[in-house]
Amino acid sequence: MKKNKIKKIILTGGGTGGHLIPSFAIADKLKALDKNLKIKFIGSKWGIESKLYKDRKETYHLIDIKGFKRKISIFSIYENIVLFPIRFVKSILQVLIIFIQFKPDAIIGTGGYSSAIPLLVAKIKKVKIYIQEQNAIPGLVNKFFLKSANKVFFGFKNECNEKKYYHSGNPILNVVENSLDKSKKNIENNFTIFIVGGSQGSVPINDHFYKNYHHYVNENIKIIWQCGQSNYSKIKKNISNENIELLGFIQPKDMNLYYKKADLVICRSGALTLTELANYCVPSILIPLPNSANDHQFQNAKYFSDNNAAITINQKELKKGILEKTFLNILNEKKKLEKMKLGLQKISMKNSAEYISKEILDF
Repeated sequence: MKKNKIKKIILTGGGTGGHLIPSFAIADKLKALDKNLKIKFIGSKWGIESKLYKDRKETYHLIDIKGFKRKISIFSIYENIVLFPIRFVKSILQVLIIFIQFKPDAIIGTGGYSSAIPLLVAKIKKVKIYIQEQNAIPGLVNKFFLKSANKVFFGFKNECNEKKYYHSGNPILNVVENSLDKSKKNIENNFTIFIVGGSQGSVPINDHFYKNYHHYVNENIKIIWQCGQSNYSKIKKNISNENIELLGFIQPKDMNLYYKKADLVICRSGALTLTELANYCVPSILIPLPNSANDHQFQNAKYFSDNNAAITINQKELKKGILEKTFLNILNEKKKLEKMKLGLQKISMKNSAEYISKEILDF
């Protein structure tokens, strides 16, 4: 084992759970490898991390930064032109003070707008930079810092042969990894579908199932439907069926319970979701978010479909009944589920957090 020179690390990334959860998984593994390691998180007070950092033991700082508003409106123009520069300068000063006081040896960026300024300060102060990119297409912030990074860890296989690029898979929470070998318990005899549209739910997917859930329950299908907290009351009020379990929000640490119940998942194709599907070996029908940055959700889904690990349909095809036809086809030909499970086993990369942590600590 090589001498470990890294004693203090900053982890930054967030805005969404897809960027945040990998940083938690890496932090857990880093502490397991070196109990004397000092870790600090930096995120945005506007991101999901403002709620989830509180459950962690590590110290953290929330800076006043938001991503650019992409929708054109008077409010978004005001945010981008007036408020963003003020927040940018304020956040730069906040992070500079953190770096001066904490004196980190390295920084790990997992993407999202909240990681941009900490990574920029690290570049200015010549602190070691490590990047973990979850998606098939690098996000804007990670893409900007690829050249500056000492090592880059990709969740999906990358064609680039640069020595500092590693195909690591995506880190997931320790509670998920530790429960992979446990058998399913208390599962209904019904074929079970788990519908999940991300932590906030997906309006198009919710609307579709709101109108078409009878196609499934008429086949005696059990539906577990995570619709998003803001959508829960409306759907609960208008749908009452013993075969439907409606959920507003699922804590990341509890997602494993629902993956283990599912025979099939219908979901978006965010990197974290796909990583969990691969680790749990759960077949899926993927509906990529059409307006995701750089169309990364489509590329994520394509990678899975090309490896026979999932079936992909476009959101615009929902109105044509393609989802129901695809599902009935799977229900009538169970061999397709087994084929997807084989594909998932081939692309699954377990222990990603440990692999990345060892590379960073130079074990």
